[in-house]
Amino acid sequence: MTESEFIAAAHSGSNDAEDYTESNSAVFPASESFDLMQFLPMFLQLQSTQSFLTSAPTLVPQTFQDQIQFVYTGGVYYLYLYFNNQWNSVALGATGVTKLIAGTGISLSPSGGTGNVTVTNTVSARIVKTGSASRTMNASSGTQTIAHGLGKVPSIVRMSGGFGAGSAALGWSSGTYDGATANYSAVSYYAGSSSGSEGGTGYILWLTSGGSGQYASITVDATNITLSWTQTGGGALGTAYFVWEAEG
Repeated sequence: MTESEFIAAAHSGSNDAEDYTESNSAVFPASESFDLMQFLPMFLQLQSTQSFLTSAPTLVPQTFQDQIQFVYTGGVYYLYLYFNNQWNSVALGATGVTKLIAGTGISLSPSGGTGNVTVTNTVSARIVKTGSASRTMNASSGTQTIAHGLGKVPSIVRMSGGFGAGSAALGWSSGTYDGATANYSAVSYYAGSSSGSEGGTGYILWLTSGGSGQYASITVDATNITLSWTQTGGGALGTAYFVWEAEG
């Protein structure tokens, strides 16, 4: 009796279970026996803990257990998994930041930005120093040294100031120096003669009235601002007072 014949007979109530068992024993073969001892190595591995490594694994796994490795290096715990023909790692206990990228003015060590990273600011903080000075308007041509206190060469110097001699004469000037070029602007007045304004390059202060006075070019180093004054027209009356600002 075939299986389909047996099912049809069962529905009609005429089947003989004993006949089916005898004639169709091959349909449901006896279960195949196996030896539990063949699983013993796997059970023994599962019973023991796995030692951790101190560097990234390089071995090619031969078993499933070999595909999982624990690594502790550089103070960080890693879980290494082998798949797609390569080792892949995950840092354990990480706080969210896994890599740093340096922007302008920042250096990283190691440069890759991973692991224990040292961040260094490579841009010096901006420092500004200020002060005041004076110049006798009828002094002979010469130099004037001003200590700026930055401890480095200024990247820019600014100055402004003026003088007055009663109601007869006055002058005012301001200027900047960027380490390469000095620029100035000036206004002047001389009673009964002339008044006006001017500007130019090569000097940081231009203090004159009626064609007489002083003008100064500038140089700088890590310690001083040096003004080279030139007297013109025999000088002028009074004393010029000016403020300076050095930035670096």
